[in-house]
Amino acid sequence: EISHSNSSKNDWTAMKDKIFTSNSSINQGGLDNTPGVVSEDFDLSGTDFSGIDSPRTMRRNGLGISQCRSIGRGLHFGGRCLRVLNLRESRVEDKGLELLLKYRFANLLQHLDLSRCEEITDRGLSAVATRCVGLRVLALECCFSITDLGVKHIAKRCPNLMSVDLTRCAKVSDVGIQSIISSCENLEKLILSGCK
Repeated sequence: EISHSNSSKNDWTAMKDKIFTSNSSINQGGLDNTPGVVSEDFDLSGTDFSGIDSPRTMRRNGLGISQCRSIGRGLHFGGRCLRVLNLRESRVEDKGLELLLKYRFANLLQHLDLSRCEEITDRGLSAVATRCVGLRVLALECCFSITDLGVKHIAKRCPNLMSVDLTRCAKVSDVGIQSIISSCENLEKLILSGCK
């Protein structure tokens, strides 16, 4: 639990300590004993970022811009082994997601969970499609703002997808679903509960 102090710098330091010491998905010695290398699975799901507040933060509650930039920079140097990125319920927004995915090994990411990140729009999906071309699993449950346009971007740029969860993405219609089906030849699982 992060203490809520008035100093945003102290709050962010506490969050980084939480992520990089108590999160079992961070391998302190690295997979090849290289310090600071992120292991295969990086899980920030449900992480409470509400104690962190700075001028660069896009929202008062959630994964803010400055935090996304910092995590993205860390992944740029230590994320070559990262294959699973879980941001479920992290309240990340489009700009934050863009910053997170700027790291140079994002094309190696195979599993991305953005479920219940309700602020993600087609702009965020465009960033995913551009940077994460190797995706095999994409979870978008309850991403209420995405539309057929964003799903088409994903279908066009991520042809290796095997599993896509569009549960309760009510703005996604048959057009977006058809683009996934026709472009992703390896598709094994498509969850559509609550779509148009």
